[in-house]
Amino acid sequence: MPKALEMNVSHTEAAQARIEEIHAMRNQIPDLDVEAPQLTRREMATVVSVPPEFIEAATNSRSLTPELLHGTPVPPETVRDLMSFATAYDTVADQLEGLARFIRQRTAEAKHIAGSEALATYAIAQRLATRPATRHVATEVATMRAALGRRFARKSKPEPVPPPVTEK
Repeated sequence: MPKALEMNVSHTEAAQARIEEIHAMRNQIPDLDVEAPQLTRREMATVVSVPPEFIEAATNSRSLTPELLHGTPVPPETVRDLMSFATAYDTVADQLEGLARFIRQRTAEAKHIAGSEALATYAIAQRLATRPATRHVATEVATMRAALGRRFARKSKPEPVPPPVTEK
């Protein structure tokens, strides 16, 4: 039995509690609320892939060479802190993405099981509707057929076309 049912809590309530926890976690991560330039992934792609070693070398050069220090507005300490943040929280993002993939897989499995059960029920109901003693099930079959929609309706097999008659 699912834990939500054991605890007498609906799945919706349990999911809402997890969403609130995620929002609370988001508020605990520093610098997520900092106003950043709105760049697209494409605009960021090249610069994001610059190796960390290169960034460290450039930052060290700025610290060691006064002429380079004034070339850009971001101080070396801030650059190092940004890289530390990126390295640390990339792993958090990886874990959250893994969790999201796991949840998507599990919800797909749950939908598969529920859908399979519903289709099996429909198939049994269709058979029962043809028997005189259980013909009343036909109304349920009609309701299920309407809810199932055209996408899942069986396509009737086309009538076989007789081969052309050839004269000899």
